[in-house]
Amino acid sequence: MSLEISLTNKKTGAGICMLLYGPSNAGKTHAGGTLPEGRVLFIDFERSTTTLKNKKHHVVHVDALEYSKEKEPFTKFLTDMMTLIEKIKNKSKYEYIVIDTLTEFESIAVSLLSDEKGFDFPRLKEYGEGAVITRKIIRIFRSLCGHGIHVVFLANERIIEKTRSERIISSVIAPEFTQNLALSCSKYFDIVGRVRYNPKTGNRGIQFNGSDRTFVARTRIPLDAFESTDLNVLFQKVSKGE
Repeated sequence: MSLEISLTNKKTGAGICMLLYGPSNAGKTHAGGTLPEGRVLFIDFERSTTTLKNKKHHVVHVDALEYSKEKEPFTKFLTDMMTLIEKIKNKSKYEYIVIDTLTEFESIAVSLLSDEKGFDFPRLKEYGEGAVITRKIIRIFRSLCGHGIHVVFLANERIIEKTRSERIISSVIAPEFTQNLALSCSKYFDIVGRVRYNPKTGNRGIQFNGSDRTFVARTRIPLDAFESTDLNVLFQKVSKGE
C-alpha cells in the first residue's frame, strides 16, 4: 500500500458506510432489498433475507450452528469472514454490501468465542472481546468504501438507561450492541439512521434527527429528518450532496 496526496475537492468515487437500526419487523431488510438487483450482496447472519423472495439479490448465509461444530469455531468463523471480504475487495462486481445484521454478528462472535474456550456460557470477557472484534469488522468492511463499494450495516435496537442512585435519569435508543459499542458506534459510519414503522398506516421511514439525544443518529451529508426506506433513492440523494 502506498500513501498518495490528493485534493480535498476532488471526487474520489468512495462508497458510503451506513448503519440503519430499528426494532424487529421495522423493515430493515426490506430497505436493503430496495437496492438494485444484481448489484447487491447480502451477508445474512439471521436468515432474514427469506423476506426478499420476490427479489433477485445475491446472498451469503452464515450458519452459526455449523461453525459451532468446528474444533476452533471462532477462529474458523473469523477466517471465513476475512476471506470473504478479500474476495469482495479484489474481485467484486457488487456496488453494495448489506450486513444483516451486525447485532447478530456480535452475538455469534461472543458465542463462538465462548465455545472455543470450552465455556458453556459467555463471560464478561467474551462480551468485551466480541465488541472489539465487531469494531474490527466494521473498520474492515468500511475499507471497501475506498474501492467504491457502499456498505450498509443493519442492526436491531435497544434502550440504554442511565441511572443515578438506582434511579433512571435518562434513556437513549441505540443500536443493539454491547453498551460501550452501542453508544460510541456512530463515529465509524458516515450515516446512522433509525428505521421507523407505523403499523396503523403501514408507513416506513428512516429518522436522522437525533439532536434531542433520545436516539443515536448521525449524518455528514445534509438529509431530511425523515427519509424514505428506498435506499436506491437515498443513495442517489447522498451522491448529489457530496
